Amino acid sequence: MADFMHGDSKDCTQVRKDIRLSLEVAKRDLDSGWASVLVAGGQVLDRETGSGIRPALLILQRMGRAMANHSDLVFGDKVLGLAAFRLGALMGAQAMWGGLVSQRALAEAAARGIPVYGREFVPSILNRTGDGLCPMEQLAVSCKSDRQFYSELLKKLQGD
Repeated sequence: MADFMHGDSKDCTQVRKDIRLSLEVAKRDLDSGWASVLVAGGQVLDRETGSGIRPALLILQRMGRAMANHSDLVFGDKVLGLAAFRLGALMGAQAMWGGLVSQRALAEAAARGIPVYGREFVPSILNRTGDGLCPMEQLAVSCKSDRQFYSELLKKLQGD
């Protein structure tokens, strides 16, 4: 399914069947051009195109309380850094898949026991010019909780 997996040392075959199917669907959607996707029971609940953190944020805002009805949510994002991971966690994701996954996202996933799968591992998510950390990653690192990150993210985006 993925080129690597990180989490609680389960291999892919030990992940619940519904989550494994949802991971495959998330991977397929990301490979076909979607930026972010939310899947449960192998069915796409929402997906979004675009760049940066906005696609994941839009899904979180649209799905709202509906996400609480699913115990098998999988969140996928083209770039799964700590910022996207935090939004996926707020969605209630039980597993995540990323095309590009950062060390910070993997460390946070391991601390929470959330399996993360992906195609490529990188030390960090860089800004668009490649000369420093992505601003959303900087913001995510500076926040103590997912909710604080969400609040600060909304403030920052309203200022743009």
